[in-house]
Amino acid sequence: MRPSLRSLTDKFYTAFAIFAFLILIIPLLHIILSIIMNGIKRLDLELITSPPKSLLGSGGGILHAIIGTAMVVFIAMLISLPLGFFVGLYLAEFAKGKFAHFLRTLISVLAGIPSIIAGVFAYTVIVVVYGFSALAGGFALGIIAIPYVARSTEEALGSVPMEIKEAGFSLGIERWKVVLFIDVGYAKSRIIAGFLLALARVIGETAPLLITILGGINIPSNIFSPANAIPLVIYQYALSPFRIWHNIAWSAALLLMIIVLVINLGVRYYLKIKAIY
Repeated sequence: MRPSLRSLTDKFYTAFAIFAFLILIIPLLHIILSIIMNGIKRLDLELITSPPKSLLGSGGGILHAIIGTAMVVFIAMLISLPLGFFVGLYLAEFAKGKFAHFLRTLISVLAGIPSIIAGVFAYTVIVVVYGFSALAGGFALGIIAIPYVARSTEEALGSVPMEIKEAGFSLGIERWKVVLFIDVGYAKSRIIAGFLLALARVIGETAPLLITILGGINIPSNIFSPANAIPLVIYQYALSPFRIWHNIAWSAALLLMIIVLVINLGVRYYLKIKAIY
């Protein structure tokens, strides 16, 4: 019996979908395996606990970049979390009409701009006046993270069932209390997950840091000092002519990939646990 046209079409699109999946997954697997195979050689305790050594020495680590990354990301979250949260809350609960449309469009535009533009803005606002610093890098990354936090907060609050809100209103509770204590409480897990995903988004950014934190091998003493970061170390060491630095760059890339993977898997596990309970 000859196969029907519908059966042939189904087989064609199934084969095409498998082919497209392989085209996408093979380069991704190649990148991941290359980072693991090259980075595992130097991924040791010395890498994360030691400062860099001389170019001709063997060993050394990226402790200065780890501390710089922690400082920069902390500043970024300190800026983006309150701003993004209240913008998302306003859009989900209070904004109406043309202004709400304008604000959502503005957030979409901000999310779509190249990250280097945020770095240029931070350079003109902070670096030109006060010099290169972890504060400037954190400010640039905070700008990048704001739209992600705002969107995740708005979507989380938008998922709150209307029955829960109406139950609060029926008890005579003021609207702002319903929003802050009932709606936010119900959507808390998704809001926190959005915060963590925004953190994973900015922790690997390199372009804004090129013109804001300067780099170097010194451990930053405060947020107003020049600093380094793991993505910037990867960029700088990969372009160097020294084999030792190339090995450190591979290991730093593996460390960064592990950090981002742990954050993303942690978010999935956290949402799964909250869904169960």
